[in-house]
Amino acid sequence: MTEVTVNTTYYFDIFVTDNEGEPVTGLNIDYSLYRSENNLLIITGPLIEKGNGVYQASKLFDILGQYRIIYNTPLGYEDAQETILVVDEGSSSQQTALIRRILGLTQENYRILEPIYDEANNMTSCTLKTYPSSLDCENDTNPIAVYNVVSTYTVDNNMSSYKVKKVV
Repeated sequence: MTEVTVNTTYYFDIFVTDNEGEPVTGLNIDYSLYRSENNLLIITGPLIEKGNGVYQASKLFDILGQYRIIYNTPLGYEDAQETILVVDEGSSSQQTALIRRILGLTQENYRILEPIYDEANNMTSCTLKTYPSSLDCENDTNPIAVYNVVSTYTVDNNMSSYKVKKVV
């Protein structure tokens, strides 16, 4: 399911290939957009060929809710379906996940695991995990995110680089 913020134009498209995986052009493909809660047909129309097997249309989603797009392809090609959830800007699950990750990196409920040190006792790498609760942190369960941390140092033991990369 794709999330779209309300009052945003969403571009929906499909990519059509033949049996060998090559893009197919020149097709007439229609779509139908339904409101999922009551199966109300919102709009139908043709997808516009964008080239290289891509067919596209767009819609401004200005009402919250769940929608279903059905793509009708010519005989011999597989029809497709897509579900869209239109959410309020403040309720997006992507934003919620981002906030949880940020809170985890504010040094609350996180662990540094598998640290590696150089000869001067500088930590050069580790795994950092953030957790939703202190109990999860204690038990190393349900991590919000996992990061690889790598740092380098100059010959006089000053940090010269520090990289944190999200891996999960």
